[in-house]
Amino acid sequence: VIAISIIMVSPLFPLGLYVATDLFSIALGFLQIFTAISAIEFPITKHELYVNAPSPVNKEILGIPLISVLGTISLIGWIFLLSDSFYGVISSKVGFEVMFIIALIMGAIFLLYSYFNSKLSKEGIDVELIGKEIPPD
Repeated sequence: VIAISIIMVSPLFPLGLYVATDLFSIALGFLQIFTAISAIEFPITKHELYVNAPSPVNKEILGIPLISVLGTISLIGWIFLLSDSFYGVISSKVGFEVMFIIALIMGAIFLLYSYFNSKLSKEGIDVELIGKEIPPD
């Protein structure tokens, strides 16, 4: 029974590997896109922290923060790689179904985040203050 199951399912392994590889690239791409956006906006939104940061972080090229330049380059590269990965998933035989399931999962995560954010706000906990200060060692 196990041998028959392996023989029946084995042609699907390459397709699963192909889709899973693109899905990993998509997950990594989203993570890196948010990291690049944070690098771009860091000197603007956290100006005092940017000015007081050590030398490699607060360097500027022609008056433009180096971290924002690198963040922009990273954002452009990851958007290109992400679009290529999306094309790989969508063009596969199970791509639309996989993307739909991922969209449902991401929607559920967003709803959970919104729910707990609202719940904590009603309890008087300011969620914006969570990452403001680094705790002492």
